[in-house]
Order: sequence, then structure tokens, then C-alpha cells
Amino acid sequence: DQQRNAAFAGLSHFGEFWAIFRDNLFEAMKDLLPGAGVLSFLSSTYDTARIVQVDALAAGRLSPSLYTGYYFLFPHTWIELSGCAVAMFQALRIAALWVRTAGRPRFVRFIAAHVFSSVCLVALVILVAAAFEEGEVVMGSFGFLSWIPFGLVLLAVFETRSAL
Repeated sequence: DQQRNAAFAGLSHFGEFWAIFRDNLFEAMKDLLPGAGVLSFLSSTYDTARIVQVDALAAGRLSPSLYTGYYFLFPHTWIELSGCAVAMFQALRIAALWVRTAGRPRFVRFIAAHVFSSVCLVALVILVAAAFEEGEVVMGSFGFLSWIPFGLVLLAVFETRSAL
């Protein structure tokens, strides 16, 4: 919380949202690198956990491990981690497509289109995660209420998927 306050000092809510989106998008785009993406994800997850734990110690709050787990109580964490998982899966898929389609006609166009669509999908998921994260900050102690729209979105996705 102290680091967050220092990092976002003087920013509007939109400025905070944009900073969250930009930083998380950068991390997620690194996850799109075949092979290296998994290592990037592990490294950034570990670094984030350590920063949160140091913040917990500095604030004298819950134990560092419990404080780290506290972040999993909010939807933005699940959305953001889903975006990173999608990025890593897409990286592996792109690598597999590269191996299977190398040398075929329009190979470069096919791979480029797949990379572009993967970047757009991951960016969209990270955008939604950033919106939820900033919304949770604005709502303060009522941040848990953000599970309501999250649940409605999940319900809509599953209902739409079952209708197909």
C-alpha cells in the first residue's frame, strides 16, 4: 500500500488505471515469448510476492504470507493471472504453429496474424483486470463487491459459450 501510494501520488483515477494497465501489459507481453515467457511469469510473480511481503512488514499488518494471499481475494488478481496464462499458452501455440507450418505458402502472414490476435486478446484481458483493480481501489473497503460484476461477466461468458 505504501509503494502504491508513492507510485500513484498525484495521479487521477484514470492515471492510476493507465499506469496499472501499462505495467501489467508489459509483463503480460513478456509472457508471450515462447519458452522465455514462462520464466518471465515465474520471475514477475515471485518479485510481486516479495514486494507485497515487504510492504506487509513495513506496514505492520498481517503476516507477509497472509498479506500476499489477501490479493487472491479480489477478482483483478484472477483476471490478471488468467491473462498471463493465456499469454503463455498462446506463446506455446505460436511456437508449435511455427514448427508445423514453416515453409508453407503465406507462412509469415499466418504467424503474424496469430501473434497479432494473441496480443489483442491478452491486452483486452489485462485491460479488464486493470479496470477491476482500479475499481477495487476506488471502492476501498467495499472492494469485495467487485465480485458481483465479475460473477455476472463469468455467467454471461458461460451462458454464451453453452449457447454455441
